[in-house]
Amino acid sequence: IITLSFPRRIDWIAMSNLFRRRVMRRLFSDLNVIPIERDGPDRAALRTATGRLHQGRVVGIFPEGGIRDGAASIVNGAEMKQGVSLLFALADAPVIPCVILGSDRLYNFRHWLPWRRAKVFVGYGKPILPSGPAEGENKKDYIRKLFGSQILELKERLCEDFGLTEADLPHPPRQRMREP
Repeated sequence: IITLSFPRRIDWIAMSNLFRRRVMRRLFSDLNVIPIERDGPDRAALRTATGRLHQGRVVGIFPEGGIRDGAASIVNGAEMKQGVSLLFALADAPVIPCVILGSDRLYNFRHWLPWRRAKVFVGYGKPILPSGPAEGENKKDYIRKLFGSQILELKERLCEDFGLTEADLPHPPRQRMREP
């Protein structure tokens, strides 16, 4: 969804276990996806992502480290993983916050039918520039605070602009699959 709505090609970071099957490995390689080990710091993936950012490419990363819902979701105030702040500190590249609401409804096959399509809402924030931290302020702390607050503002803006309710916020896949 973000890839289709963003004006430039995005090199996504994705968990390495998605690359296990040959077909998927080939597809993700062709799409310039960067595999990352999720059970600890993956320096090789960070070097690859930083290198691509220095080349002027766009790198997409899910700050929650995967699909999250409820209290574990950043849109509900949960902590983000360190990946975004590490890339920001290492690459000196701007970060553009983005919120997607409604995509979890796609877990229910009924929402793929043409007459019952799920509405998905995407909001982009203002770029957070590397020159932003004050003298002596830690870059990682700076991005975590600012990014987190922008995510919450984007969620509120989407809810206000489109009249979204609690039912439109992220819910567990099993709950979405049972919806009529």
